[in-house]
Amino acid sequence: MLLALIASIAAILQLAAGQPFDLQAALAAAQPGDTIVVPAGRYAGPLVIDTPVTLVGAPGERPVIDAGGKGSVITVNAPDVTIRGFEIRGSGASLDREDAGITGLAGGLTAEDNHLEDVLFGIYLKDAPNSVIRGNQIAGKPLEMGVRGDGLRLWYSAGSLVENNHVSDSRDMIVWYSPGSTVRGNTVERSRYGLHFMVNEDVLIEENILRANSVGIYLMYGDRYTVRNNLLFDNRGQSGYGLGLKDVDNVVVDGNYFVANRIGIY
Repeated sequence: MLLALIASIAAILQLAAGQPFDLQAALAAAQPGDTIVVPAGRYAGPLVIDTPVTLVGAPGERPVIDAGGKGSVITVNAPDVTIRGFEIRGSGASLDREDAGITGLAGGLTAEDNHLEDVLFGIYLKDAPNSVIRGNQIAGKPLEMGVRGDGLRLWYSAGSLVENNHVSDSRDMIVWYSPGSTVRGNTVERSRYGLHFMVNEDVLIEENILRANSVGIYLMYGDRYTVRNNLLFDNRGQSGYGLGLKDVDNVVVDGNYFVANRIGIY
C-alpha cells in the first residue's frame, strides 16, 4: 500500500512539474512488489517487464500503450505481474514472431480490465501457469482469417482462470496443454474457433457465449472436461459445429443451449 502511494505521488509531482511520465524509466527502476500508477496519456511500446510489479492505469481515461506496429506491445518475463486498466494497441503483424498485445512468459500473470485493439495475438501465455485473464476486451487486426492471430492463447499454462473477457474478430481462443484451467463467462464472436481445447485434463468451461463463429467449442484429446451452461449460437462456418469432440474421455455436457448452429454436437 505504501509503495503504491509513493508511486502515485511521484507521478503527480512529475505532472505538476510539467514533466511527462516516463513509463520505461519507471519499469527499469521498479523493485519487486512495487505498484506503478500510470497517468492518462500515450506511451510508446514495446515494453518489457522483468520485475514482479503491478502496473495500473490511473482512474479516468485509460493510458494507451502503442507499439507502433512493431513486435509485442508488452512482454512479461517476471512472475506475479499485474497489468490493469490500459488500452493496448499496435502490435506487429508477424505470425512467425507471434506478435501480441500481451505476451506472458512467467507464472502468476494477472491481466484484467484492459482494452486490446489492433493486435495480432491478443493475450498469449507461454509456460505461464496459475495466471488470471479477466474482464478484457480483445479485438484482432482487420486481416483475413488465416493470417489473424489468436485472441487468447494458453500454452502450457496449467491452473489458469480465463473469465469475463470479450473476444471478437480474431482467429481462435486456444487452451492447449493447460490442465486444471477454468474458462468462464467469456463472449467470443466472429472468429474461427470460439474455444479450442487440446490435450487437457480437468477443465471447466461454463457460462460462455460462443456466437457467429465457424465453430463454437472444440475439445480435442484429454480427459474430464465439463461443458456447462454455455450458449452456442449461430456457429455456421464450413463445419459449423456448436460443440465438437474428438478423442476425449469422461466429458460432461450439461445445461447448454444450442441455437441455430449448422450442426449442434459432433
